[in-house]
Amino acid sequence: MVGAISHNINQPLTALRTHMTVLEQKMCGNEICSIIEPYLNGIRSSLEELIEMVGKLKRVTRYERVRYMDGVQIVNLNQLVDKGEPEDS
Repeated sequence: MVGAISHNINQPLTALRTHMTVLEQKMCGNEICSIIEPYLNGIRSSLEELIEMVGKLKRVTRYERVRYMDGVQIVNLNQLVDKGEPEDS
């Protein structure tokens, strides 16, 4: 189930990454590129983080909660993935 959900989330993320690449190619021939480049870089960085998280979700091999703050329990993706499998992007 997690794999199917991850796949469905990954589809629009991949489309966004593709659109970002095209936008950069179209805009960076113009003067406006120097103005918006820092924002494009921030968007790209955040997008890559999301893609990495989805890749980890695809590789979840077990479900464990860890203590966080104020008695809240969370799931730590870094501890749940099988370290032997390569990440999908």
